[in-house]
Amino acid sequence: MNKKVAIVTGAGGGMGLGIARQLALDGLKVYGIDIQPDLLYSEFEKLKGEGLDVAPLVLDISSEKSVATLPRELGSDFDKLAVLVNNAALSPKRNNKRVPFVELSLDDWQQVINVNLTGAFLMSRACLPPMLASNFGRIINNSSVGGKTVIGIAVASYNASKAGMLGLTRALAMEVATQGVTVNAICPGRIDTPMAAGATEEANKALLARTPVGFFGQPQDVGELVSFLASTKSRFITGAAIDINGGVAMV
Repeated sequence: MNKKVAIVTGAGGGMGLGIARQLALDGLKVYGIDIQPDLLYSEFEKLKGEGLDVAPLVLDISSEKSVATLPRELGSDFDKLAVLVNNAALSPKRNNKRVPFVELSLDDWQQVINVNLTGAFLMSRACLPPMLASNFGRIINNSSVGGKTVIGIAVASYNASKAGMLGLTRALAMEVATQGVTVNAICPGRIDTPMAAGATEEANKALLARTPVGFFGQPQDVGELVSFLASTKSRFITGAAIDINGGVAMV
């Protein structure tokens, strides 16, 4: 009856799915949000088959109107909302390569900013009221190594959106710190996901050669870091941007 509730955006695969699974293993009821219903429903049926308390929810996080439906969609669970993971992101490629800056259209730029940054803003704004009411909340923003530096794979709009997410994290952390809510960012490097597979084999090999630990991360690695940040063990950490990149960038 009193189980805490978490929301993970972009939960249909990759890091989002790994995060959702870990939080459910931690004992939370997890709502996974994605805009791709077939993928989301299929993966969450597998999680339910593991006995985990999860629920898929198709929603467009870049739409203010769509995000406004959250209280209705969650029903009584909305008041139990304690954890939000802003994970959903786009990193578009052209022929598996980064789109040169001078070839970016305004629509290309806006699409990435709308999902990666505006989506995090809309979701955080919508999910804060029950956290503030209960004097407990955890907001975890999935930024990127590309939010701190440039490693030459992601499109410029992606880097800009992920840097913007770090600014959002710090500003919001400062604002709600006295009300029991912490806000932190994680900055993954190369994680073995379908998004990573969208780059060329040559680009991934080159990046692997630059990664001191000698391997790429797995969604579970990210899930376990989020698990810590979502728990009471992280109560003295807020406004942080935590690297999880195998040492590829130490900034």
